[in-house]
Amino acid sequence: MTAERPNPVTLRIPDKLPEPPVGVNLQAAGRRVWNSVVSQFDLDVHDLQMLGAACEAFDIAARHKRKLDREGLTFKDKAGNPRPHPSCSEYRASLDSYRKLIRELALGVEPPDSRPSTLPRGYA
Repeated sequence: MTAERPNPVTLRIPDKLPEPPVGVNLQAAGRRVWNSVVSQFDLDVHDLQMLGAACEAFDIAARHKRKLDREGLTFKDKAGNPRPHPSCSEYRASLDSYRKLIRELALGVEPPDSRPSTLPRGYA
């Protein structure tokens, strides 16, 4: 007697995915997020605009991440003192915008929590 296998879950992928709203110019990273979300969820016009803004924020974050990878997290000022690279704050702000917009869409999938899961020893 063989055990019956349950039917595998099939993902509905439409023939043509919706394009980003007019004025939203996505690079590769943002386009991947866009395609991933619109292939899994039916979104209304307002949600598509919000998703477009989230994908643009993700593109900006990816651009600053690449710059930080190339140039490092710090630079030396005129006096030779190390200073944080300006892209650090831009990267952080873009990721924060992305997370807030994705959370606002309420897709049922929360972005990963960037906070530590537990407090360091001695802080409990």
